[in-house]
Amino acid sequence: MRAVLMQAASAVLVAGVFALAGRDAALAALAGGLIVTTGTVILGRRMFAAGIVPGGVLVAGSLFLVGEARAMLTGAEFQRSAQ
Repeated sequence: MRAVLMQAASAVLVAGVFALAGRDAALAALAGGLIVTTGTVILGRRMFAAGIVPGGVLVAGSLFLVGEARAMLTGAEFQRSAQ
C-alpha cells in the first residue's frame, strides 16, 4: 500500500511540474501516472491475495522453478523420456 501511495504522490508531483508547461501537459502526466498506479494496485492484489506466505514456502517454490528451468535448458526432460 505504501508503494502505491508513493507512486500516486509522485504522479501528482510530476503533474505539478508539467503544469508549468500547460494544463494539457499536466493532465496527461497525471493520467499516465495514475494509469501506472492502477496497474500496480492490480498486480499487488493478485500477488498478495492469499496473504504473505512464510519464507520456507518461497524458497521451496524458487528451488522448484530453478530445477524446472534447468531441465528445460539442458533438455533433461527429453533425455529422460527417450530412455
